Amino acid sequence: MKNNKKKVVSFLAPKEYRADRGKQLVLTGAVAFAVMMLFCVFSFALGKLETDMLRNARERGAVSDTALERATQEQYEEIKELPYIKDVGRYIQFGYALGDRAAVIDDVAWEKIKSPAYTDIHGNYPMEKMDVMLPIRTLERLGIANLEIGMELPVVVEFSEERQEEFTFRLCGYYTEYIATVIYGLPDAYFSQAFLEAVSEEEERELTLYLRQDDRVSGRQVERNLYRDIDMRDIRQQFLGNDTSVEVAMFTMA
Repeated sequence: MKNNKKKVVSFLAPKEYRADRGKQLVLTGAVAFAVMMLFCVFSFALGKLETDMLRNARERGAVSDTALERATQEQYEEIKELPYIKDVGRYIQFGYALGDRAAVIDDVAWEKIKSPAYTDIHGNYPMEKMDVMLPIRTLERLGIANLEIGMELPVVVEFSEERQEEFTFRLCGYYTEYIATVIYGLPDAYFSQAFLEAVSEEEERELTLYLRQDDRVSGRQVERNLYRDIDMRDIRQQFLGNDTSVEVAMFTMA
């Protein structure tokens, strides 16, 4: 006797399809929810990492990780060629002005190392001889409320304990900084290279190099590499290294 299963199959197939479809929808929903949660977790972690990196840079007043004081031109040229160093900026402090460090820096130091740690930057870095750029809190301390680019300011520059001179400068820019002064020192009042060359009585100015290193290399490893690759001018000269902002932020998250 022939057994006809067509009616049974036709009867059961829709039920099996609906049951499997329900399971697939549940599984698909679970996978989508898991992916969404992973995306949220990684987005939150990345956002916190970037926030901590920015806060660390602002407290330092720079995005550099290592510095070399009393540097020479030869050391500057050698460091620029090292594969684990991304940027090298030149910084010269020649005294104090309005309670800040009076400084001149090059384009790399301003664009790559200093300005990324500031906010509300107005105007431009000093180019003309009598230009000056100041932190907003310094201007507020002077009682200047209505800031205008181009306004004239009398500024006493302390070149040394024995030499102080007053000049009239043109405010070419101002910025907001968040430096932890107790740890990292005073903020900077920026002057032009032309002004420094006109007033400096020193033949050789003390040069500091600010270094941005590869984020994949720790501060301690960079220090070891630099001492290995760069000749020091004397036993007093040393590299002042920190862990990168990435390392510090990741350690904070751990």
